[in-house]
Amino acid sequence: MAAIATLCATALLLVAACGGDDDDGTAAPSGIFVGTVEGTDAYIGLKSDGEQAAGYLCNGQEGVSESELVSVWLDESSISDGSAELVSRKGEVVGEVTFSDDGAAGEVEVEGESHPFSAEPASAEAGIARQVEGEPGEPGFEELGWVVLNDGSFRGAKTATTQSGTSSFMDTNTLKKPTTGYIDPVHNL
Repeated sequence: MAAIATLCATALLLVAACGGDDDDGTAAPSGIFVGTVEGTDAYIGLKSDGEQAAGYLCNGQEGVSESELVSVWLDESSISDGSAELVSRKGEVVGEVTFSDDGAAGEVEVEGESHPFSAEPASAEAGIARQVEGEPGEPGFEELGWVVLNDGSFRGAKTATTQSGTSSFMDTNTLKKPTTGYIDPVHNL
């Protein structure tokens, strides 16, 4: 009986010494992170729940023509060892991100070129905002998206589906800072 107790105690010590669970300490922090993309006028907003990353990339502001507009929603992708690929809704890999307690950093493709970016945890007045109306892919569907930085500056665009297809553009709604529609870091975009 003493041998079994010793064996059980030894097994418990080994489990405790090895951590006792699957957490290897490399999980990404949860939250919303916002920042700028170097060499461009684009802003990036990223959402992490510690296991999945998603976000929005946009350069929409006054003076940007429709042909220059960048408006890319980033689908959820798995975070491994604190890093994730950035994947557009079309399934194209457009960059990568690494999360840390200080924020997020990586590279993202803007207008066919790779650019570095850095993002910090969003304050209460900053984040990613999204408003939708209608059914995705159906005529009448509208999606507005914004990235608002901690200093209050923002970028935004509108995507609309009409009988003739889908296009992204800016309108007077996206040139105003959003007051609703901010994304909770634990829910999907």
